[in-house]
Amino acid sequence: MKRAAIVRAWIIIAVFALGVGSGSVLAAQIGILGRVAPMAVAFAMYPIVGAIVLAYRPGNATGRLLVVVGFGVTTTFFSAGYTDYAALPGHALPGFAFMDWLGNVIWPQNIAFGMLLALLFPTGHLPSPRWRWLLWAGVAGMALNALSSAFMPGVFSGETTVNPFGVPALGPLLSILGLLSNALVALLGLGALLAVLVRFWRSRGIERQQMKWFALGTAVLVIAIALNLLLVPDDNNGAQLGFAIGFGVLPFSIGAAVLRARLYDIDIIINRALVYGLLTASLAVVYFGLVLGFQFVVTHRVGGLGAQAQQPIVIVLSTLLIAALFTPLRTRIQRLIDRRFYRRKYDSARTLARFGQTLRTEVEIEPLCDHLVSAVEETMQPESVMLWIRPSVGRRQS
Repeated sequence: MKRAAIVRAWIIIAVFALGVGSGSVLAAQIGILGRVAPMAVAFAMYPIVGAIVLAYRPGNATGRLLVVVGFGVTTTFFSAGYTDYAALPGHALPGFAFMDWLGNVIWPQNIAFGMLLALLFPTGHLPSPRWRWLLWAGVAGMALNALSSAFMPGVFSGETTVNPFGVPALGPLLSILGLLSNALVALLGLGALLAVLVRFWRSRGIERQQMKWFALGTAVLVIAIALNLLLVPDDNNGAQLGFAIGFGVLPFSIGAAVLRARLYDIDIIINRALVYGLLTASLAVVYFGLVLGFQFVVTHRVGGLGAQAQQPIVIVLSTLLIAALFTPLRTRIQRLIDRRFYRRKYDSARTLARFGQTLRTEVEIEPLCDHLVSAVEETMQPESVMLWIRPSVGRRQS
């Protein structure tokens, strides 16, 4: 069984590589490979991680959903490259309209399958049987969406290609079904979000660590997309870089959670991310505040040419100050994060530090035993504590 699962995993990866490779060749022929390559690499992570999960956790639905999403994005990526290439003069390809139709039908399903993934993560099962109605509503919405997209007459949304399988007589009915499907899929999305929050709130132990990994991947996705929208212009070749980073990190976090690989490292990652994120933001505010402040003072005191001459000095002084602030500021932020988010760990560290000081100063055995028992109770919080002191052997009596 293990060997067969690994073979299936390699077949999945090979099929994905063939589809994306073919689409990349077509994209390179028309000069858009640099624009679409980041998203292709990001979406490559879904079938790869899904294949690995299926190889080691065959019964988990998360792996199957990752593979389905992977095949969906593979198909839409190839379809986009095929239709973009065929749309250019002199590059006619057979089945142009069919490939465009296939991409338009499958792409919305990728989003819906992603919602199902969130609903079933990390166990591959619903949070409880009471959520079954939401699952069936989402499946119905996906089916209605595929039906309405497949046979809706007219041109595809935002394109000029006419649906080759459109049925004009069913246009009004398909429009209603399309609206109903959108409502059901939106309900699925809201329900999946609520399911993630409920699982995170109720989870304990290993499942808690799994949900932390998923939360980390989701946070990176949201932050990367937000930074991309704010900082990267649409006409830039790297306009999709933030989207690619976010969508690429998410399957890694899902795979680590489902495979239970280094689960408890997530606490260290989150801690370091909070510390260095706040540290970077604080130092950036200080740096730019100093540079702008110095520039304002020098400009009004010295004048234009003098201000330009003083510019390198301002930058050097600001850089030196930032270097001097780095270590003390990082220490303060680390303490703040530990007190706010890792209170038990922070209190335990303080308790052990106090006990260490007691060991250096206390010489009486009874007070020392009391301090030891108190330290164990505060840090480990056991149900009961018993301290046994071995009697001295061969002790001389006076």
